[in-house]
Amino acid sequence: LREAVAGYFGRFYGVAAKTANVIVSNGGKQVLYNLFAALLNPGDEVLIPAPYWVSYPDMVSLFDARPVAVPTRAEANFLASVADLDAARTPRTRMLILNSPSNPTGAHYTQEAMLEIAEWAKARGVFIVADEVYDRLVFAPAKPATLSKWWEENQDHVAIAGALSKSMCVTGLRVGFALAHEDLVKAMSKIQGQSTSNVCSVAQKAALAAFSGPWD
Repeated sequence: LREAVAGYFGRFYGVAAKTANVIVSNGGKQVLYNLFAALLNPGDEVLIPAPYWVSYPDMVSLFDARPVAVPTRAEANFLASVADLDAARTPRTRMLILNSPSNPTGAHYTQEAMLEIAEWAKARGVFIVADEVYDRLVFAPAKPATLSKWWEENQDHVAIAGALSKSMCVTGLRVGFALAHEDLVKAMSKIQGQSTSNVCSVAQKAALAAFSGPWD
């Protein structure tokens, strides 16, 4: 299944990922929890463009880190600009959660906008958790955008989170995944191994069928 997840990023985005770069978890929510547990320390600040998915701030707070809402405007299609992010950043800013397409607004960053934000974050030592769970649910004239290709050359600066429940419409079976640096995957695996452990084997079989297609 981990090999199939790596193949998904290769098939749709041309990313050369290895099985060691993939973790499979009990839903996308656990993927995010594992990432925050592995990366955040007490007092760290996490930028979260608002409006945002309900669980982000509380998950961050569970690790004694501080969620920092970054307001966006309707006239800007609820998209955060580099200027918006820079205005909210402090010396304690450790992470940015970038959700695109967004829940709840549907806001979608272009590839160019995502790369601009990524380079801004890299230059300031801000790690990006790219929640791309809705990655394939993008409709013309917009085009799918992802940081997974940027990840290839910047594995220390971003992790990509996804799940089967949205783009693949496999809800309820609770299968999430992440593309990350091999060392980060190992850390997340240790955390998961002492909490929920493995994903239900039946759900894994269903996930493998979803990744294998057909996609029509």
